Amino acid sequence: MKIEVTYNLLRNLFDFALTGNYSVEALVRKAKEIGIRGKNGNPICKSRMHKHLRDPFYTGRFIYTGKIYKGQHPAMLTDEEFNLLQDILDGKSKGRQRKHDFALKGIIKCGECNYCITGEEQTKKYKNGSSKVFSYYRCTKKGKDENKKCNQGYLATFKLEGQFNSELSQLELDQKFADWAFEALEETKDKESSINRDSYEALQAALEGVNRKIDNLTSLIISPGNSDGSLLSNQEFSDRKRGLLIEKEEITNKLSKIDPNNSEWAELGKESFDFALLASKRFENGLSDDKRIIFTTVGSNPILLDQNLKFQLRYLFLRYKQGIKSTKDEIKRLEPKISPSDQANLKNFVKSSIWCGQEDSNLRPKG
Repeated sequence: MKIEVTYNLLRNLFDFALTGNYSVEALVRKAKEIGIRGKNGNPICKSRMHKHLRDPFYTGRFIYTGKIYKGQHPAMLTDEEFNLLQDILDGKSKGRQRKHDFALKGIIKCGECNYCITGEEQTKKYKNGSSKVFSYYRCTKKGKDENKKCNQGYLATFKLEGQFNSELSQLELDQKFADWAFEALEETKDKESSINRDSYEALQAALEGVNRKIDNLTSLIISPGNSDGSLLSNQEFSDRKRGLLIEKEEITNKLSKIDPNNSEWAELGKESFDFALLASKRFENGLSDDKRIIFTTVGSNPILLDQNLKFQLRYLFLRYKQGIKSTKDEIKRLEPKISPSDQANLKNFVKSSIWCGQEDSNLRPKG
């Protein structure tokens, strides 16, 4: 997962570089902004950025003893893109302009007529010969009823996507506090794994007990001493065995739903919280596909009405938003100086507020 994330971020950085609108210094800032760091964990410096931009490694090749060879790793850049990038760095090309491809097109419904929201670009030409491209979202105003009217206006692309990113920014948290939250998530994962194992072992013991009872019941009904049915009649055997088989089926069903080494819910929580913390920067700087994934992962049932984007945060992200808000309020209350005792209390507060934990299992989404 980390390799895929790093690939996407680097590819995104190269896309910015290929526009020709970013100096090396600007790309260094952009890399830091979207979370790209070196192997030591530090932001990439200018000299290292130069090496990245000049390195044929990203075309699927590598340099050895001064010669270029084809590698086994996948290419991130085509030869044409790499050559264009070198021309941009050498001042021989102005680069290629990124065309807006409307990441949220077809996902959002119009709040007035329930038709899909689409995206468009229009070029406005001025008397002095210059021109400017405007991009915006609008209702398709199309459907089976051709006479149906929609009064919703246009909304600039940066405004609509900005509204969503504003919501995402509420999921951001300083790294120190995020680390505390991850601590809580790890503790929850360990606790849930322990409970799963204990529950699995208890059910296994219960199943063995039921099987012994069935075996004993069968031995009794066929024993020589019960030839006349004085110890156990056929009706009693049938009734008691039926009850034990029902109990066995119930235990078996419960066992099938438990993995003693799995803590899927807590692991999902860790991954989604990590996703939430970086979602805003990824959305702001991401490509169209990245934006669509983030948008549909975080929210559902989006509508656009009177130039306002409305949607429902999915359960986990709603929990994080509530927890992060209460954490920020508590931090603000304790500032500007937080004593050592406040620090310890704040850590416990963050760990309890960000993650709902086992006690809130009844609030988890079903299915």
